[in-house]
Amino acid sequence: MKIPPNFIGGNFHLIMFYVYIIQSQFDKTYYKGFSIHPILRLQQHNNKETKYTSHKIPWVLLYIKILETKTLALKREKAFIIAASVLICSTIFSIKLHPTKDENWREAVKKVKELKGKNDEVILSASYTALVFSYYYDRDIFIKNKTTYSALLNENILPI
Repeated sequence: MKIPPNFIGGNFHLIMFYVYIIQSQFDKTYYKGFSIHPILRLQQHNNKETKYTSHKIPWVLLYIKILETKTLALKREKAFIIAASVLICSTIFSIKLHPTKDENWREAVKKVKELKGKNDEVILSASYTALVFSYYYDRDIFIKNKTTYSALLNENILPI
């Protein structure tokens, strides 16, 4: 019988494991990490409680992912650490569009499709942009308005 990874001492504990990428606003460098409390960890980075990041404050959160097990999270963190900063720069980009303004959503979606690998994630912020994004990304997703968010999640596109 396989024991669930979060099964500790006869009790089931819901523990989330996170990997994150933060960027220094001081020199634009990246820091990749693992934590079970990512927001607290970001505060520690900004409060100079970690030696490596203390001289590059302030830090902002660029990426966060929840993984099912500590092992998976640590493997993902290691992959990020091994990756060159230039690779991370190419996978994290920001397109600032507002659905009520005359902006080029076609070009934004084209860029997302160009850069997004099969297992890459796209984060849509704010979540109200999901419908406009889905219209240009995949009309079938847009037409099924009631299931737009579910369909986008299946594509690893996360409205937040």
